[in-house]
Amino acid sequence: MKASALVLAAAAFWAVTATIVVIFLLGDDTPDCTPAPTTGSGSSVLVADAQPAPGPAVPFGTKVWPVEPGKYVISDVFGARGGTHMGVDLAAPEGTPIYAAMDGVVRESGPASGFGDWIVIDSNDNGAPVGTVYGHMYESGLLVHAGDPVKAGQQIATVGTNGQSTGPHLHFEVYVDGGRLTGGRAIDPVPWLNGASTPSSGGGAPAAPAPVCASTPGGGGDNLQPGKVPPDFEPWYRKAGALCPQISSSLLAAQGRQEGGWSPDGGANVTALSSTGAQGPAQFMPGTWSSWGTPVDDQGNPSGPPGTGDVHKPSDAIMAQGRFMCHIASAIDGWIAEGKVTWSGDRRVLYLAGYNAGEGAVLASGGFPTGHSDYEVQTRPYADNILAMEPEYRALA
Repeated sequence: MKASALVLAAAAFWAVTATIVVIFLLGDDTPDCTPAPTTGSGSSVLVADAQPAPGPAVPFGTKVWPVEPGKYVISDVFGARGGTHMGVDLAAPEGTPIYAAMDGVVRESGPASGFGDWIVIDSNDNGAPVGTVYGHMYESGLLVHAGDPVKAGQQIATVGTNGQSTGPHLHFEVYVDGGRLTGGRAIDPVPWLNGASTPSSGGGAPAAPAPVCASTPGGGGDNLQPGKVPPDFEPWYRKAGALCPQISSSLLAAQGRQEGGWSPDGGANVTALSSTGAQGPAQFMPGTWSSWGTPVDDQGNPSGPPGTGDVHKPSDAIMAQGRFMCHIASAIDGWIAEGKVTWSGDRRVLYLAGYNAGEGAVLASGGFPTGHSDYEVQTRPYADNILAMEPEYRALA
């Protein structure tokens, strides 16, 4: 699951490791994760090229009403017309903004029989495929194109009355167990939207929770809760979590669970091999392992040149995981300080994205990786799932 191999000479490896730093900018009373002054908006999120841009990022899996409550009335319900109405109709004045209901990638945007013009979005809800459909827009009201990544709460269109329509409204459909075009099953959108966030008239959605700084329990250090990982893993997560201030034992453990997992009997799943060729409990690609995979001694210190370690051995794999994550954190922190990357939230999101997609993708995008659907359907849930699991492994205060 890693991106292209990171080719570093042994001397460069030690130089980078020795200069790992963490950046703190303190407010009046509490830690502040705001980066040094940079150009840009102060937030880097996955966005489409279309305008208007989305508002602040929301946690992965957040649902947002496709039309702002109070600006529509339900004019037809799911299952009407003898069971042939596969969505809900939200009647609203022509030109009313339509918002993406979830993070996802636009599968279709344009003419469709009966819909006039439609937008089909494929999303990922904690590993489960979900599809949403938006219909009866005019071509002039489409703000995104096929292949665009979109964020929950991003404006994607405006209400029209195109196709088989008797008045301006949004026809909205939801599919589970697949997308609209990939064998999904239509469900009633109204219960599905229960508890969904309200979009703003400017196309945004509620802000994400307060960022976690390196000086909080989300920072570095050995904070692993005893007994939460297999016994042969635990000492190595503890050692790896002490390598740098940004990366904690609990984060590495959650990442290990996401990457390679552990067998039901509590032993290491040391034979894990992904379809992409990633290997071992930390799921290293061979090229990346050749730069970071050293054998280690009893204290976790490298005891051989890169590439000579055992990718399936918990000690070698976890210590390499920790060193690689610290390298990524150091690089990203430096880019934020230089204004090359803009990010005002929990930096661990970017560190994990760098591990999954390559830190070069973070730099190239100036924030969370963009430009490929894999970043939305794989990298984003990868990072968000790990951060959601991390508190389970954190020692109780």
